[in-house]
Amino acid sequence: TVYTREELDYDLVVGPDTVVSPSYDPHCTNGDVSESCVPVAVISAEKLRDENEGKAETAKIAQVLRNDDRTGKYVIAQQAWDCIWTELIQRGKGLKTVYQRPGWVESDYNFSAEMLEEMI
Repeated sequence: TVYTREELDYDLVVGPDTVVSPSYDPHCTNGDVSESCVPVAVISAEKLRDENEGKAETAKIAQVLRNDDRTGKYVIAQQAWDCIWTELIQRGKGLKTVYQRPGWVESDYNFSAEMLEEMI
């Protein structure tokens, strides 16, 4: 990401006096999600694109999918994970993302106040 930890500080992004009421995702309470709403891993989109941490973050996602009875049989062999990451992230193959748009950088994409309010 183009932002530093300091720039993403909670007090700067949300506001020091903002009260955020705890809530539980309605999909968890109304039965849309099977097997409960307990996190199985915490992943980072920024780490996925990071040269040093990207392959490990990809492996973390693959392991979660592999260990799930519903998806495990569809996960490609572990030997291919690093290769796939290299081709997609380092060599830019596959579908184009905002990172490949000419003339744009990540900091050009901003959220409106309304969008940020919805995220909170």
